[in-house]
Amino acid sequence: MEDAREASVHSARKVEHVITEINDNFEIPANYNFAEIHRDVWRRLCRKELTGEDPSFIDLYYKTHFIAESKKIYFGGDKEAPVDFVNETSRVAIESYNKVLSQKYGDDLTQHDVNDPELWTQTQ
Repeated sequence: MEDAREASVHSARKVEHVITEINDNFEIPANYNFAEIHRDVWRRLCRKELTGEDPSFIDLYYKTHFIAESKKIYFGGDKEAPVDFVNETSRVAIESYNKVLSQKYGDDLTQHDVNDPELWTQTQ
């Protein structure tokens, strides 16, 4: 990971971003992925460094399946606002998953394990 960070910071500095120490800010280097690491994987690794936690499956799904305006709303903090998906298949997939989550964990959303790959596989 250290080589990837150094390469990422170097790329960011080449376009005039100011990064004083290699570990002081992962938000800028997150946009300059190391060539051998897919951009989305690199951003998840940087997010983990920033927050100490992995992004949730749901956040990753929404990031790839919401239209641009819905991403701004959702990731801006309004998790209850109506959103639009890039296509009907994306909307149906997550609705099916949420229905099965409720059946397994109950109606209290705070009790849902949103990172349940087995349930995701069952609904697809």
